[in-house]
Amino acid sequence: MGLMKSGFVKATLLGITFLTLFSCQNGSDSVSPVTPRSRGGIGSLPGAYQQHQGSQSYFYTQAVGRIYGSNQYPNEFNEVIQDLVSPSLINLDDIGYVSPTNGVRLMGYVELDPAGRLIPGKSVLLIEIHDEYVGKFDGSVEIKPFEISIPATQGTANNGQVNLVFEDDLGSVTLNGQYGNGNRFQGKLSFINKNGTSGRNLDFEIETCGFFRCQ
Repeated sequence: MGLMKSGFVKATLLGITFLTLFSCQNGSDSVSPVTPRSRGGIGSLPGAYQQHQGSQSYFYTQAVGRIYGSNQYPNEFNEVIQDLVSPSLINLDDIGYVSPTNGVRLMGYVELDPAGRLIPGKSVLLIEIHDEYVGKFDGSVEIKPFEISIPATQGTANNGQVNLVFEDDLGSVTLNGQYGNGNRFQGKLSFINKNGTSGRNLDFEIETCGFFRCQ
């Protein structure tokens, strides 16, 4: 099966645990943006900051990372991305080709309590999908990336290991990985949508302190 070869596979069921720390038509002269071209909405990240709370100092750089796959399996990668966005699309043809290496951007903000447990009300995952239609125009309107914004529900980060869950009324996304190796937070992304689509083993990477509030 092609998805198995590429390292990311569609799944029907996914068990989730947690650890905490820190789109458009066919390619033609006329394209139409998806309505809506978003799930949730981007814009809830705090700006980069450095602050002091009592004797503790915290900082966050608001980095932009990526969700990616192998250039050898672009079709399989695009199938999984279509499944990821499917709860928000009426017609999957409305999302165009997505580059496996740089077409999907990852951002987020995660705060932890002193025990390393995720603080749900302050943590969010943001995903931007830059398909082939982004930057083109529908009349006078520029087509924007497909945006996903999902609040965090639970998670922990301990001893370099992280498992986080983000969930809304359309489904859930899990990040399972490691932090600290070259100041990177990297690992695998999995998702389960309530419309029955799912996927797992999508690679991701981002600057650790650009995703977590670091101490």
